Amino acid sequence: MKEIINLTDNLFIASGGERDCYSHPLDNTKILKIIKNKNFSRYQNELEYKYLKSLETRKIPFSHIVKTYGFVDTNLGKALINEKICNFDKQISETFRKSIIEKKFTQN
Repeated sequence: MKEIINLTDNLFIASGGERDCYSHPLDNTKILKIIKNKNFSRYQNELEYKYLKSLETRKIPFSHIVKTYGFVDTNLGKALINEKICNFDKQISETFRKSIIEKKFTQN
């Protein structure tokens, strides 16, 4: 019998256009991305996985790209496992979009 990871509200990180993001309950260095509405999915998890794996195959450096680890079954559906990006203080980094909106970058 396959083990299913149980995701709860306290593990929820954020919600995007198509996916919800959760902290991995068994590995604090990883996140789980889950498709919210399977009826209107653009298959973002599968596309992201294939893209990241193709970069890995071509030996592209991952110094500025998250690593991906495959898929796992959860109580909310199949999830893509990715590296969790954190600040120096171990807090989850804010999104690029939020940084732009809050003008944390200069044009230079």
